[in-house]
Amino acid sequence: MSIIDDLTAAASTPGLTAADRAQLKLAAVDIDRRNTFVIDGFVFDLTKAWVDMIGGEWVWTGARTADDQPVMMSGADTVAPFQDVYWIYGPLIEVRPRTAADYRKALRAPTPADLGGAA
Repeated sequence: MSIIDDLTAAASTPGLTAADRAQLKLAAVDIDRRNTFVIDGFVFDLTKAWVDMIGGEWVWTGARTADDQPVMMSGADTVAPFQDVYWIYGPLIEVRPRTAADYRKALRAPTPADLGGAA
């Protein structure tokens, strides 16, 4: 559960004043807006890592440029504004956490069905 989910849930707590409820909802929207970046109509969650077309992993440094571009980093020394990463190294794919099922699938031997044949 994210802090945005926590704030949203807290805003629906019975007994809160309308002012408190409104303040919690505004805080959730503000945090969400700061941790996302929109380019070409796509919303990128800056709290996640992103992989470029050649396998480089990019993460947000937490900093922004003067024109509000998130500053991204790949490796120890490659830093660039998000727009440059998107246009030069894109497309970008979200890195999702691996699950136990992912590891089991990777470790088991392929069957004929996996290769398009009959089992």
